[in-house]
Amino acid sequence: MLEERIDYEIHYPSDCERLMYEIAQSTHQHIGVTTLKRLFGFIGGTSTPRMSTLDILAGFLGYRNYNDLIRSLDPDNELEQKPILQLNAKDIGPDKRIRLFFNGHYLCVEHEEEMRFRVLQSTDAALRKGDCVQICSFRVGYPVYVRRLLRDGLPLKACVLAKVSGIERIETD
Repeated sequence: MLEERIDYEIHYPSDCERLMYEIAQSTHQHIGVTTLKRLFGFIGGTSTPRMSTLDILAGFLGYRNYNDLIRSLDPDNELEQKPILQLNAKDIGPDKRIRLFFNGHYLCVEHEEEMRFRVLQSTDAALRKGDCVQICSFRVGYPVYVRRLLRDGLPLKACVLAKVSGIERIETD
């Protein structure tokens, strides 16, 4: 599928460099040449690529994201929903909503940029709708460390959510 799109075969590591430039030019997103070499088996390393990498490749192929690409290959087979165990802010796309469940509380944030999120809903007293928070990652079983909190444009003290049991469940849109 990929080789049909680029109209040449990936036989050598240098082909990955060419592909990297074509992906960047087409999608305005970057996949490192080392990642591409790893995907095509020219070098060893992590065997499972990041979802963000798969989404960029799917976008290069004309799909909205990797899940849409998989659905197009077998539309009768619904994707198995795997629980999300960890999300790093740098891997979350723009305007993506993250829902967290912990200690009987619910928090919904929308990714704005880098590690900055806007609170859309919160049942935890520490955060209110409209707050702007800086969070590096979300991980099931661990607390949420709010590194920076702005309310109505004013900085407030950083806080920790889900101190006792950690995040119980993570969902995304």
